[in-house]
Amino acid sequence: MNQPIKLGVSLFSYSSEYYLKKLSLDKILIKAREAGAEAIEIVASQMMPGFPYPDAQWLHSLRERCEKLEMDPFCYSAHLDSGLRSDRWLTDDEKVMSTLNDIRNAYEMGASVVRTQFSISPELLYRVAPYAEKYRVKVGVEIHPPHRLDTEIWQRFLSVFHDLDTPYIGMCVDTGIYQEYPYDGWLNVYYQHGVSRELAAGLLKILAKGGAPDEANAFLESRADVNNFAREMASELFSLYRPYEKDALAENIQYVTHFHTKFYHMENGEEKTIPYATLLDVIRKAGYQGYLISEYEGHYCYDSSEYPAADQVLAHIAMERRLLNQ
Repeated sequence: MNQPIKLGVSLFSYSSEYYLKKLSLDKILIKAREAGAEAIEIVASQMMPGFPYPDAQWLHSLRERCEKLEMDPFCYSAHLDSGLRSDRWLTDDEKVMSTLNDIRNAYEMGASVVRTQFSISPELLYRVAPYAEKYRVKVGVEIHPPHRLDTEIWQRFLSVFHDLDTPYIGMCVDTGIYQEYPYDGWLNVYYQHGVSRELAAGLLKILAKGGAPDEANAFLESRADVNNFAREMASELFSLYRPYEKDALAENIQYVTHFHTKFYHMENGEEKTIPYATLLDVIRKAGYQGYLISEYEGHYCYDSSEYPAADQVLAHIAMERRLLNQ
């Protein structure tokens, strides 16, 4: 890695406006550049006509559109769907062939990275590596909640990265793995299904002090206002979120192809559920040089008419730039 930290955006951030036909792909690219993005990641299954076999001419045109806006067509975000067939799971050979197709598409698009999913399995990366090296396209397996670096499968991935020792195989780190608390929109869904704010506050208090799921379950058993949604809420709270703890990220920074800097809602220039000041300081001090790709997912719970993705992305990139310059 020989470039400083740069800022980009995943076009997945604009999902609501794209599906509602409020924004075309060309308008989304312009919005991304206006937000200060230096690069884009495109979710191929979402925005590429003919996926998984888009026309090469279309891929070339996307590269040219990015170049005109002075943006790097940085990442082709693949969709390795193990359940693609209705009668069986994909075989290992099919997963490898799907990934090789993604690498070729990324090459035609001018992307330097393919983001794929952990369903590829660590061991299959030995078969993928020669093709990634041939096309000079990195393959970044995304680590995503509820997984963390100390999860068993990710210990296997790290071992394979170390064994392969190639810059063309690594990981895309979704910063959602460091999320400490749920965002308000997530909580509101449970409030709408009968979970009391008092009960939720009790669970969040246990979470904030680093309490265990057993303590949360005991809390639920002590109350008379518990429904199935309250139990589901507790289960998700204690599998997805926890106070920030230093992990092995810095020691494995050489394997990071890029970061998905996840966020759900910007308020007064801040994202309150992920400790970005601490996290970006760790990343910078570890010597990371590459892209932070902003990934807005508030469209799951927030109305895009009230909170346009373009405004959210603009605020998030501005926050990152401010924190990096401190």
